[in-house]
Amino acid sequence: MSQNTSGTFQMPVRYETLAAGYEGLFPCRVVTQEKGQYRILSSKGEQAAVVSRKYQYGANAPSDYPAVGDYVMADLNDGRASGFLSETHAGKCLCCRQ
Repeated sequence: MSQNTSGTFQMPVRYETLAAGYEGLFPCRVVTQEKGQYRILSSKGEQAAVVSRKYQYGANAPSDYPAVGDYVMADLNDGRASGFLSETHAGKCLCCRQ
């Protein structure tokens, strides 16, 4: 993991490498999710977020949406009340009920 001197946000190096390819977006981690509303944590602190319309259009199943613990790329405009989740970097495992 990357060095965390501020004590707020840590991200594994693997995700930092992926995040470097998204100009204008900030790496974040999903902290909570409830009815399409998310709380995300980034280097700018914790804030509310929603999934962007482009992301919604491309999602085919509920499993395509971010879950708690996923790393995401978000547009964190300081003038808005909430950010927009644009990309997901999911964990390595998926548990499904059959």
